[in-house]
Amino acid sequence: MRQTALFFPFVLLAACSSGLTEATFPTGSQTVITSSNLGSLYVVDEDGGSVSRVSVESGESVSYPVGVQPERVARAKDKVFVTIRGERSLAIFTESGTGLTLDQKFEVGAEPVGVVAREDGKRIFVALSQDNAVVEIDGSTLAEVRRWSVEGHPSWLALHPSNKALFVASAMGGGLTRVDLESGTAEAVALPEPVGAGASGQDTFSRRLTGDLWISADGSRLAVPGLYVDNLTPADDPAGSGVEVSGGGYASSGSSTIVTSRFNPGVTVAELDTTGVVTGTARTVFLAGDSPIKHGGEIVRSYPTSVSMPPRGDVMVVTMEASSTAIVVSMETLATTADDSSTDTGGSSGPLSQGFSTAATVFTSMNAGPHGAAFLDDDTAMVDNFLDHSLRSLDVGEGRRRVNVLLAGTSSELSMKMEGGNVFEGVTPELDADVEAGRKLFFSAVSSKMASDGAGVSCSTCHFEGRNDGLTWTFTDSVRQTPSLAASVAETAPYTWTAGVDTIAAEAIVTSQGRMGGSDLTAQDALDIQAFIQNIPEVDVALRGSTDASVVRGQALFESADVGCADCHPAPLYTDNDNHDIYGLSGVNTPSLVGIASSAPYLHNGSAGTLRDVLESALTGAMGSTGGLSEAEKDDLEAFLLSL
Repeated sequence: MRQTALFFPFVLLAACSSGLTEATFPTGSQTVITSSNLGSLYVVDEDGGSVSRVSVESGESVSYPVGVQPERVARAKDKVFVTIRGERSLAIFTESGTGLTLDQKFEVGAEPVGVVAREDGKRIFVALSQDNAVVEIDGSTLAEVRRWSVEGHPSWLALHPSNKALFVASAMGGGLTRVDLESGTAEAVALPEPVGAGASGQDTFSRRLTGDLWISADGSRLAVPGLYVDNLTPADDPAGSGVEVSGGGYASSGSSTIVTSRFNPGVTVAELDTTGVVTGTARTVFLAGDSPIKHGGEIVRSYPTSVSMPPRGDVMVVTMEASSTAIVVSMETLATTADDSSTDTGGSSGPLSQGFSTAATVFTSMNAGPHGAAFLDDDTAMVDNFLDHSLRSLDVGEGRRRVNVLLAGTSSELSMKMEGGNVFEGVTPELDADVEAGRKLFFSAVSSKMASDGAGVSCSTCHFEGRNDGLTWTFTDSVRQTPSLAASVAETAPYTWTAGVDTIAAEAIVTSQGRMGGSDLTAQDALDIQAFIQNIPEVDVALRGSTDASVVRGQALFESADVGCADCHPAPLYTDNDNHDIYGLSGVNTPSLVGIASSAPYLHNGSAGTLRDVLESALTGAMGSTGGLSEAEKDDLEAFLLSL
């Protein structure tokens, strides 16, 4: 990486009362961390298949190849750990004054994402998103010690400084799990439920957790990023070929006023005792605010991708990859109920009236795709911007000063904005130019080409990581489940559930210009988005390639004329690229079944929560025919589907 400006000095901090030797030691999984001597940064480069060591003083960078799709990095003592999602592996490096040496890589399970370690290095914890499990690994022998089942694609981790509790956030279903490392039990953590207010007065917000969580250095607070989505209030669904579309869709509730809308970012903060047990009532801090980016828009409100805290723990830093923004947030809540009307200017649509809390916030401009942050000291953080392969400094000290101005009541506002600091420019992009350009559009909630101002939506909001969000959306004339884009999509035309759009580029126009409220997306822009979507890798489902006897028997049933699955879902793409009248709906496009294990809920309307529910729905022959199968045969058929 090339340094474009001088950088802040770093200092080594004293130990925390929690027992941490190093106050900046990362308690949560991250894409960027500091080295043990705070003189370097380690950052994963998913595109380049490497981890880079970046000098804090000079900005010089050395890349170390590690494998396909590195995801998160952690360290303990002189060891650095990197999850390699595309190879089901964990890589272990030894750090020295001159660089990193790869010790070994070993398999841990399907799609490892989050990784954290005890500061003494005795234990390593890895989230296996497609195994729906978290594993504990002995730091000396590298043997698996324990494994916990955690549903909903567990992806992000935070380890309490006492080493007595591990928190696990799942990408699907909005679930947070606490693992008691003393007793070995795992239990769900109750989170606040902001309610929303749909047209009929019903509760409308669905919670999703969206990134890396954190525990303060003293162990007293847990912070979890998430998005509260109104997917139940009906939205207009523009139809057509993708060439002529009209506005509306689920971005129509975008607003230039900071109120709750269809997409509502927040960070849930919970108080913890000395062993990492949640005490009291957690609160969710609403995080929409004035944009610091000169993109023509006014409001930032996209999903948060990480949260972290400096050693002092008085503020938190939240990254929003789709808005090119990092937010400094006060840990002192300004208001928690609708009774605090002086701070809730949105009336019935204000965040307090919808069940959120508010806090003093400073919105800070970053480069494209801020994904994580590492602290050098209490006042300085470096933010990893994955879309343009850069690191940018964040003056947390100045953010704290501005937050304190807001807390002192000398400003009538709830938030301020400021510019980010120095930039370490990234390595040469590994992707083709059209793929790079398309990815930036796909991940943008602030480009007027993609979405209306204040809507807070990007393609990546619903197609999280290029996949799906696990939600079903209500439109004025139908209900639709979000399909995954991670399964050879280029070969599975037509697109959308029923409209029969012929190309991905045309569908990009339908979605961005019609549903998201964007304007003036060019034909080349749409082709760039198409190029990126065609580049999204398939999901590495846990049973992929299995030759287990149950899978083999299930394949025979799938292909049998009596059951009839293969009539519409023939190999190798498991779609006939056609449409059929089914379950009372005309012209439903046949989806591919590749990677179906990871894309619940199922059917066009999301009415089947599991693959077993799909098989039960086919008992009458409405879609295939499973009525003649025994329970054991349905088990086998389900096993085969899970292996695709």
